[in-house]
Amino acid sequence: MRKNTYIRLFILPLIALLLVASCKKRETIEYTIYNGYEYFPVTVGSWITYEVDSIYHDDDVSIHDTTHFQLREVVAELFTDNEGRETMRLERFKRANDTLPWGLTDVWFANATETRVEKVEENIRYLRLVFPIKEGKTWDGNVYNTDSERDYEYTTVHQSASINNLPFDSTLQVTQIADSNFVKRQRAIETYATGIGLIYKVYIDLDTDLDFTIQDPGAINTGIEYYQTITGYGN
Repeated sequence: MRKNTYIRLFILPLIALLLVASCKKRETIEYTIYNGYEYFPVTVGSWITYEVDSIYHDDDVSIHDTTHFQLREVVAELFTDNEGRETMRLERFKRANDTLPWGLTDVWFANATETRVEKVEENIRYLRLVFPIKEGKTWDGNVYNTDSERDYEYTTVHQSASINNLPFDSTLQVTQIADSNFVKRQRAIETYATGIGLIYKVYIDLDTDLDFTIQDPGAINTGIEYYQTITGYGN
């Protein structure tokens, strides 16, 4: 009888106390998911400048032309679109070199939501980023247009980088196309930095000779190369 009384008076209250403490401990655990919204900031007046090289190849007529220019993209304003979403108006300016004034050439638009970034470029809507970011994550970048399905992938995330002597603490890389063989080379990549946005872009679509190897890529028959590299940014 005394033994049972001891259990009731001392052991059972101790067990109850431990259970309560355990429950309280579990209730205080918080799990935070990093979405990565900083890779596509929304700030009116912010701008980025780039150096751009666009190369056109047509070996049949011995043409390998390079066009070099400077590009500036500005977040000109925020407005509400017909779906009730906050939308960025992106004004794009070009000039041949820094001795000339900027000239407005295009107006693009972008929607940055809690789950994705859609960007309308030349009246075509692309799904450029999805949240939360995670290395290896894939999605269809052409889901909002009539082009064929295109798998985008986060191939690197949260990597430091330096471009044109500009340091970036955290960048991510979106690989949009990576397809090379003996007769064709296709590659499309975009790199974003936190607090800034797009800092580098490359698009390559080339037909090559049959003797293509890693050591000797062979002659380029036809195709295009496009390189867009950040040179400055601000608000």
